[in-house]
Amino acid sequence: MGLYKRGKTYWGRTQKGGVEYRQSLRTTSLGAARKRHEEWLASLDTWGETPHSYQELAVSFMRDYCPQLKPSAAKRYQVSMRQLDPFFGDKMLDQITSAALADYVKARRVGASQATIRRDLMCLASMFTHAQVDLEWVDSNPVALYLRRQKRRGRLKESPPRTRYLTEAEEERLLSACRPDLAQQVAFAIDTGLRQEEQFSLPVWLVDITQNRVTVDKTAAKSGRARTIPLLPRSAQISAQSIAGKQPADWLFQKPNGDRWPDRRKPFKTALKKAGLEDVTWHDLRRTCGCRLLQQHGLTMKQVQDWLGHESLRTTETTYAFLEAEHLMPRTKTGTGTADSAEE
Repeated sequence: MGLYKRGKTYWGRTQKGGVEYRQSLRTTSLGAARKRHEEWLASLDTWGETPHSYQELAVSFMRDYCPQLKPSAAKRYQVSMRQLDPFFGDKMLDQITSAALADYVKARRVGASQATIRRDLMCLASMFTHAQVDLEWVDSNPVALYLRRQKRRGRLKESPPRTRYLTEAEEERLLSACRPDLAQQVAFAIDTGLRQEEQFSLPVWLVDITQNRVTVDKTAAKSGRARTIPLLPRSAQISAQSIAGKQPADWLFQKPNGDRWPDRRKPFKTALKKAGLEDVTWHDLRRTCGCRLLQQHGLTMKQVQDWLGHESLRTTETTYAFLEAEHLMPRTKTGTGTADSAEE
């Protein structure tokens, strides 16, 4: 117990009532550290407790909170924490003030977008919620307050919704450039609008080829709610072909050895390059589905919400609001997928 170094900075450590306390003394000077250590020990005698550190919270957040989340959400938090840890790692929670958050934003603006910085701070806000609600370490959430102030000032906005989707001509080029197995998977994604995780975690037993429908289990759905959607003729045919010879517990789409496909980004990127298509992601196949449900099949926004599994109607309306703007623009033949074509 006593003084010790973490890197070049001195820290204090002591025990009271069977509880170990640690405190960054925020100095590299031994003399200053001794003085601050004495003051810190005196404050412990006065108040009986000390603020917890960011590092303590990070450990608890990853160990106790993140396992309750969807894997994709937990992964996103991990990405943000790799940026947060170096900046706040030597701070106590009561030192994470509006001024400290502003310093973080200023530092992150070199090489990071506003939307990325905002996602980092949303992660930190979730960590403080864990500290406040689950651990009772803090009385308030300074990050949530900071984000509300920034929103009122028009800062740290989310990126505008992405509007890229495939025209039928682009789809034909893409499918021609894909290997047969990938072509089926791409076509299925366009027809069903399933998220990549939902599609590649879809077991055979949830595919009903007699009723031409598939059920997305709540454990795979981003919203945590199960939903059943119809299969269009092409996706119904793909499903029937994919199911042949498989057991109920097998994946609808799986490797020849029976393993699940972990990721299709690399072959998808190769096919896009071969097809001469730019600025296309796998998620844009889902957006293509939504656009066609609205434009070609005449579904309402509410029906598209239910089909795609959006948590709210507002999400669906925000995602596809650009289609209304497109109808006001002259038709083009650029083939970018952001303007109406005669086929759509």
